[in-house]
Amino acid sequence: MTACCACGGGLRKPMPFSFPASVKMFPLGLEVLAFPEPRTAGEYTTDCALHSLNLSFNGSTGEVGGIPSSAESKEQRCMVTAYDRAHGLESTAELVLSFADIAYPQKAFLAKSGATMMPTLSSGATFSSFALRCTPDLPWLHISDTDGTLQVDSNAS
Repeated sequence: MTACCACGGGLRKPMPFSFPASVKMFPLGLEVLAFPEPRTAGEYTTDCALHSLNLSFNGSTGEVGGIPSSAESKEQRCMVTAYDRAHGLESTAELVLSFADIAYPQKAFLAKSGATMMPTLSSGATFSSFALRCTPDLPWLHISDTDGTLQVDSNAS
């Protein structure tokens, strides 16, 4: 059996996509930018009222952007659907936007020997006397009490 995509043959399936921003934390009061990868369609919809957070949603690109208006830590979960109307296809992915006063680049810290992760603070915020509380205790992980930088012991394996 031979498929001919140019003549309309073959099997067409929706292309899965995701939002890499879903694994990040965003500092309150600073710009958010989230977009689908790969960009699979020319039309997107969402079930979220992102405007209530002062964020915009671009229905042509699936991009979310703006400066969140929330004054406290928050997590917003949305379902985003991509449409390929020419071929009658659609695919859905979850977008998770997490906001906090102190935001590290990822929600999960991949702890390699000597690795560091520095936080971004909310706009206009100042913090001091950072401390680390983990259960179970992680003797190989340290935090700078002045700027919140996490560091893994260089001899940790």
